[in-house]
Amino acid sequence: MTTLRWLRLGWILAFAWCLLRCGTLSFVNGHERPLNASSRPFRVVLSTCLWQRAELSEFVLSHYRNMSLELAARQDPIQLDMVVAGSEEEARRVAQNYGAFYVDVQNEPLGRKHNAALALAREQAPDLDALVVVGSDDVVNANYFVMLRDAFTGASFALQSPLPLMEPVPQTIQPRHHVLGLLDIYFLELKSGRLVYSAGYKTFENPIFGSMGLGRAYSGALLRLLDWTLWDDDLNSRLDRSAATNLITRAPLPAENALVYLGKHHDVVAVDIKTAAFASSGLGNNIWSFDILLEASSKSGRLHAFEDIDDVPSFFQTHFSGTFWTALLLLRNELIEKERRAKAPHDEL
Repeated sequence: MTTLRWLRLGWILAFAWCLLRCGTLSFVNGHERPLNASSRPFRVVLSTCLWQRAELSEFVLSHYRNMSLELAARQDPIQLDMVVAGSEEEARRVAQNYGAFYVDVQNEPLGRKHNAALALAREQAPDLDALVVVGSDDVVNANYFVMLRDAFTGASFALQSPLPLMEPVPQTIQPRHHVLGLLDIYFLELKSGRLVYSAGYKTFENPIFGSMGLGRAYSGALLRLLDWTLWDDDLNSRLDRSAATNLITRAPLPAENALVYLGKHHDVVAVDIKTAAFASSGLGNNIWSFDILLEASSKSGRLHAFEDIDDVPSFFQTHFSGTFWTALLLLRNELIEKERRAKAPHDEL
């Protein structure tokens, strides 16, 4: 047996040991069952990093704080906590205002900053069942967390996926996953109010590489196996690929069993809010602007073509809580007014 095959076998055995010793599985009468069959709610920790754009950060963290109350009130409750890595006093204030655990760290390199958020999750919630990574301008709806809980605890559900390797699962089978990712995504250009949908990347060599960084989730057992490190510390870009590469290299078994699916088929919505149009007054700061994404969705680009959502208010009112759309409009108006004030002195010259 080659050295590579021995290493691969070692990772598989280590992961199996981690599941039995400290993970999400237990055995009763010889049958596997989720630990969350007990009375303890399924615990999710949301991990994000903040940098400037205080108004947008407040909107996003407020959304997840409200989401945590909604999920906790379910008949089958889900506990949602937040960890935030920030690099300025304003970030600390925003995080603490919305009940998030906070750690202060240099903004760059971004890989180290994201790993600092993971270390905080390890400190504050070592018993977590899932960790979800989002950007400071990313929002998902409640159905995302229900799907996550079902995927990680082995609840019965059937998938509808365009990928041959992810055919619908019969209801008699109870799959369990340790990595979850979304293939599709919505982009909202906040200033114009334009909302578009993309089915994601056109091609990819591995399903995990095809998933969006937004909403990629990892089980607690997997994080313990990886010693709570996902990203290369010295990176400032390509962090999604870094996490996927480390996962495939260091934990091939759960990587091969990752659940990567189209959220559109399951009423799961993930939205990346773009504010680069406000950049003239210092309010933008998107790594990937809406204009860059338009190019990426062209015929020669990496993303599937954009589909415009015609009735944006109805879309958000259908897929999110009743206050979400109102809060989003208030954020947009606040940024427009802030931009107007920033330009006013120049207009008077």
